[in-house]
Amino acid sequence: MGDREDNCRLIRCRFIWNQSGSCRRETATESGATGVYLFGSSGSVSHPGRNSGSRVFFQFGANNSETLPVNQYFGTGLTAFGLVPGRSQDSAGRRHGVVLAEREYFSTAAVN
Repeated sequence: MGDREDNCRLIRCRFIWNQSGSCRRETATESGATGVYLFGSSGSVSHPGRNSGSRVFFQFGANNSETLPVNQYFGTGLTAFGLVPGRSQDSAGRRHGVVLAEREYFSTAAVN
């Protein structure tokens, strides 16, 4: 059990960004936008001698822009690696994301 705990790793990061120039989209113009991006991941090695295991992750991004088409994003997923003996560099995964977007932007873009 101690090996499993030693091989579990939690990875976290966060970024805050700022765009200071002028942005424009059809009828909207703004000077600057700010946003945040968060990422977290945790996993374990289930067969330490074989270097195989799984990792789960989450992502979140948000901004205060009136000109960007997407204002919020949330995603999560699972990645498995080393499932086939002798192929420790192989991985397979599944993710799912949800986007909160400006409906007006996409309906206008589809028409043009």
